[in-house]
Amino acid sequence: MFQCPAIRPVCVDLVDWVKSQSAVQSLGHIDLLVNNAGVIEIKPFLEVTADSFDWQAAVHMILTSQTLSISYLAQNYLSHWDRL
Repeated sequence: MFQCPAIRPVCVDLVDWVKSQSAVQSLGHIDLLVNNAGVIEIKPFLEVTADSFDWQAAVHMILTSQTLSISYLAQNYLSHWDRL
């Protein structure tokens, strides 16, 4: 497996805006960002609960992490290069 010490993966509950923002900001300068979030709870359709659905929807449809990380990245780039 290819390893690169300069790559720093971050694990965070992406539904939690404050924790996500703190994790992204703790990284400092970001050269490359990979947004890769997804969850699934496998169970029969008739057993799906509102909480289960809301949890999956929060990760897949609300896209908190993508909004946050792209916003932070845009601000980071603009502060260095004045344009995206």
